[in-house]
Amino acid sequence: MMSKCPSQKVIDRVIIFSLGVLLFSLFLLALTPPYSRDALIHHLAIPKLWVKSGGFYETPWAPFSYYPMNIELIYLTCLTMGSDILPKIVHLLFAIGTGLIIYAYLKTKLGGTYALLGFLLWLSTPIVVYVGTIAYVDIGLTFFVTAALYFMIRFWDVGFAEKKFLVLSSLFAGLALGSKYTGLIAFPFLAAVLFINVSRRSGTWRALKCTIFFIVFASILASPWYVKNYFLTGNPMYPFSTPFSHRTEKNVHLSGTLPPELFVEHRELGSSTMLERRVRFAENAVEILTIPFRIFWQGKDNSAQFFDGVLNPIYLIFMPFVLLGGREDKQWLLFFLFAWFFILTVFFLRSMRIRYILPALPALVILCAFGMRNVLHRTPAIVGSVVALFIIGLLGMNFHYLFVERLNVVKPWRYIGHVETRNEFLSRLVGSYRPIQWMNESLPENARILFLMVGHRGYYCEREYLLAPNFGQGILDEMVKQGGKTAFREVLKNLGATHLFTNHYLVFKYLRSSHSKKEIKALRANMRAVAEVIYDEGPYSVLKLR
Repeated sequence: MMSKCPSQKVIDRVIIFSLGVLLFSLFLLALTPPYSRDALIHHLAIPKLWVKSGGFYETPWAPFSYYPMNIELIYLTCLTMGSDILPKIVHLLFAIGTGLIIYAYLKTKLGGTYALLGFLLWLSTPIVVYVGTIAYVDIGLTFFVTAALYFMIRFWDVGFAEKKFLVLSSLFAGLALGSKYTGLIAFPFLAAVLFINVSRRSGTWRALKCTIFFIVFASILASPWYVKNYFLTGNPMYPFSTPFSHRTEKNVHLSGTLPPELFVEHRELGSSTMLERRVRFAENAVEILTIPFRIFWQGKDNSAQFFDGVLNPIYLIFMPFVLLGGREDKQWLLFFLFAWFFILTVFFLRSMRIRYILPALPALVILCAFGMRNVLHRTPAIVGSVVALFIIGLLGMNFHYLFVERLNVVKPWRYIGHVETRNEFLSRLVGSYRPIQWMNESLPENARILFLMVGHRGYYCEREYLLAPNFGQGILDEMVKQGGKTAFREVLKNLGATHLFTNHYLVFKYLRSSHSKKEIKALRANMRAVAEVIYDEGPYSVLKLR
């Protein structure tokens, strides 16, 4: 029980009311057409192409289409049912499901009040509010990882006697592996924990059998995506190059007449974080090495420099207080090790984005709940009251984000209440929506559009379209390189496109940073000779290639 509080029932009712307000707000945000960046580029766009083609449709020009896609298969089912709002509801249900797992664990360990508080903390955390109400896959992955960890703990709690918990843990681990490559981070940790704990109680031989089952069953469930990639590219983890993958992918560039050197993309694991922070953001060694802590208070949406998301410092503040717990709280160490193993692995392997470390967040919520319990139970009443007010203030930051940064920006009631049409809603939130709608209405059905420095948001495009790595910077460089009109025309011909869709502000911003005025002038002249501008609004242009 939560001691030194005026009324536990009142506290429970306040938390439940706050959860009700939160859930109502989250469903409002989810009940709108898709507008988020990666949903329009990848998570809905690729399934839509599969639906249109009547089955699997390889897109070599989209490296992200080779990622594991368990959750996108659910979205594909939603699209075949005629709804692109339903995938957002599905992702929100994953967030609620993760909260229920947190609630179930904390209720058995700390009681109902702290279980409700953990549920509220998880679901109101800004990154969960943001990602949980859009059609991404990170919360789905988090649900699968959290379920795998939860059932492994249940297997531990029953003395490794009930195999159903091992089967369930392996099942959810396999679903995580088939949802996103970052599921591979949790997998070896879970396998190692299983082996160590079973061997301590039941011996090495039984530990080995349990661990082999866990690994094999999960791997079989996830294997279709990795096998597909191997046969298509020669690399089961394409587009990431690892020491275990072939260096020469076989068929990844086979897309019409597209030049392979412009459309093959490799991403080296473990090579981006330090370089990006040092070169792009001029950060020193201390700033870089403290990133795993800075993410808790320096996050900002849509900012690569500030980790493209928002957390809450409450996690760092209360985590150390788990050390005040008694010997009965031994499992907190498992959550601590898992959370920081995941965060640090992401830090060293990938450019840090807060959504990449979401699978570690439920463990941090549980640690935070233990820390808050320990503080409130081991301090005088007056101090406990101050701490409680401090907790309320920190949770208030989450609700401020919900109301000001999300509801006030998206304004979902306008669409839900029919104040705005679907087109008006999307035109307000998706900058490229109007020109894409114009292309849908004005270009012939056999048009083939190359997106150039325009953000890759192709979901709403009803004509065939192509993307290029780095938003087409390599293609622009090739255009500049071929100075003569004949060679320039040949470059455009080899692209296999009939039209270009560009953000000309970004095009010339890039050109000015990489090429001389003379080269840019020549490019302009060549472009006028071989292409005609047929749409120009704001930063967006559509060019018809002659």
